[in-house]
Amino acid sequence: MDGKPRTARRFTVYKNCPLPTPEDRLFFLLTYLKTYALQVVHGRLFGMVQGKANQWIHVLLPALLAALRTSAMPRPAPCPPRPAARRLGG
Repeated sequence: MDGKPRTARRFTVYKNCPLPTPEDRLFFLLTYLKTYALQVVHGRLFGMVQGKANQWIHVLLPALLAALRTSAMPRPAPCPPRPAARRLGG
């Protein structure tokens, strides 16, 4: 998880892993993105220190974005400009 490519061992979930299942990892990341809580607070909610929460966020976020890019879901339609933005020329 510290930025080095994996060469020998495959990913394994340890007994003391704070996010043991893919669902736990997705829930962790989605709640972070939804609330944007401080990493200290978010780490405490999931039973880890701020440094580990930071590592998990930086590992999981690119994986989620890559999965969303390759998914077959259509892109959302752009929102129309709000009335105030039209008056300001934007």
